Amino acid sequence: MSDGPLFIHISPDWCGQEKLAELFRLNGHEVVEGNGDVAEAILYAQASGNDLPQTWNSAGLITGLSRHAPHWRPPLEAWRSFAWLAAQFPKARFILTTRDLDGWLLDLLIRDKSAAARCHAYHHGLSEDQMPELWETAWHAHISAVKAHFAGDPRLIHVDLEDETPADVAQRLSLPLVPADADWHQPYGDQPERALRNAFHRAVSP
Repeated sequence: MSDGPLFIHISPDWCGQEKLAELFRLNGHEVVEGNGDVAEAILYAQASGNDLPQTWNSAGLITGLSRHAPHWRPPLEAWRSFAWLAAQFPKARFILTTRDLDGWLLDLLIRDKSAAARCHAYHHGLSEDQMPELWETAWHAHISAVKAHFAGDPRLIHVDLEDETPADVAQRLSLPLVPADADWHQPYGDQPERALRNAFHRAVSP
């Protein structure tokens, strides 16, 4: 059982999820890290009125609130259900991580073998190259909605991944152990970063 409050990560994919999970595990806290199952559980409970898993109450962190595989199943974004989650877990604290928008859009296009881009494009009836514009609009709407809902509420913890390292976040959350790797995301794979960024700029160019 994790001591201390429950933290729920309410940001989209590729906003530091893996490093947050590593940070909490390193400090001995249980982590519920979804791979589609957490998003399914949240949205089903929200729609049906059923309870969420009791084991979540003993976790230190819940993260990974989305599903985008297999691509023919509708994408799920349970991180959008932050208001409902705040009502279900009134003592929880909510972590909103934000980052450079272009970098985030690039990651959505290429990370995880382009699973998110393929899934969203399939269900929106768009090409993968058309997704950045849609995602950018959704990003701004989500950030604004979260800040409006938690305005003045100390339960919200906003972390800018461009300005704060994992060590900074560990200090803010009173977690003494810090991952050795200071990067929020692993470097890109075998393909050169320049080529990936060129592909991204082609996707977002008018």
